[in-house]
Amino acid sequence: MPVDTKESMVRVEQEIAKCDRCPDLVLCRKNPVIGRGADRAKVMIIGYVPDIKSAEETGSPFRNSPEGELLLQLLERAGCSVEENAYLTYIVKCVPKTCEHKDRSAEKTNRLRLLGENNICLLTDRECTGRIATPTLLERENCLHHLSREISVTTPHVLMPLGLEATTTILEMYLSISPSHKTMSDYHMRVYSSPSFKIVPLYPPELIIQNEDTYSLKEYEKDFHKIGKFLEMS
Repeated sequence: MPVDTKESMVRVEQEIAKCDRCPDLVLCRKNPVIGRGADRAKVMIIGYVPDIKSAEETGSPFRNSPEGELLLQLLERAGCSVEENAYLTYIVKCVPKTCEHKDRSAEKTNRLRLLGENNICLLTDRECTGRIATPTLLERENCLHHLSREISVTTPHVLMPLGLEATTTILEMYLSISPSHKTMSDYHMRVYSSPSFKIVPLYPPELIIQNEDTYSLKEYEKDFHKIGKFLEMS
């Protein structure tokens, strides 16, 4: 029987929603951030870790944030949209957080969750003050299965990892290229080929918003236009 793409994607979403591979992240997460977009995508945009203020709040990537709005605008100008041919996701699906009330390396509670309704910490009865942290290697590795499933279902022609961490993870995962550069400028808009898709790393949109002196919005828009032209031919 032919595989139903929508049904397959629903299964992927369900797997992510109920994932408990990283107990420390499950304790203090609001929502796992599930990818969104076309079931069959020409391009997949891949961030590294969800934003703690917008993506985790909604459980949806690149939503209700300046960087998300910029990304969607540039995709649209390049002839792409999440409704028709683009898919947005992150490598790490849950936000790792620092916490002054619990030790990330030791179990101090038997509870399955420490975050209640309205973002209230069940240890302090106050709003959670945790800040976004760098995911551990194990936390990243635990999520790669989900990303692999998203890619196998949506079958994108191009993967666009945003930022250095996402780029080095994808290149190592699919091309066995070990990190050799320390700055994103060495990877930005270079084209890497695998048997199944192209990989085109880009600066993350937050860099353009926060520091346009590093890379201008005009140049960034040109990059998306080039990728859009390539997708037209693929």
